[in-house]
Amino acid sequence: KQILMKKLIVIGALIAATSAMADSVTGEYQAVDVKGAANQSLFLLGYKHEINKNLAADISMSNTVTEGTNAVGARYEAGATGTYDLVGPVKFYTRAALGEKTVGGKQFTYYSVEPGIQFPIVGALSGKVGWRWRSATDTALGDQTHTTRVGVNYALTKTDSIGVRYDYMRGDFNQNAVAVNYTRSF
Repeated sequence: KQILMKKLIVIGALIAATSAMADSVTGEYQAVDVKGAANQSLFLLGYKHEINKNLAADISMSNTVTEGTNAVGARYEAGATGTYDLVGPVKFYTRAALGEKTVGGKQFTYYSVEPGIQFPIVGALSGKVGWRWRSATDTALGDQTHTTRVGVNYALTKTDSIGVRYDYMRGDFNQNAVAVNYTRSF
């Protein structure tokens, strides 16, 4: 428990230090339908910094709460996203990330890769389709999943947007999630 507390303090300090450099902050809630187990609620807070037109770095932390037991899990993740123009306003992106998961007293690291496409729909409404592959660095821990993501985002103003996303995850964990998020850009 002391190690987890130290990590939380370090991550909190990192988030506080990087929030001054963040170009955007996102808060997200997910309702997670876990197949064959109790459902979960997930809360995420993320910071993103645009390095240049085609590259961004981000950090996030999320907590899950399992219905019925109130068991808590946590993920801490840092990633980088490269974005490239495809055709007109359609963009191809790839995000690579490294993170740590804590659940049931176990801690382990994982990595993920997510390629996808971003595209305008109409006016301030845009869409995103992606596929994420995630695996524990020690595959014996059984945290390998493949997630198909489909989402829409609506820009309320130049600095505020809301989004809705559906995740279809299969692998060592089978679950479907509906996410609602709010992003504030600076």
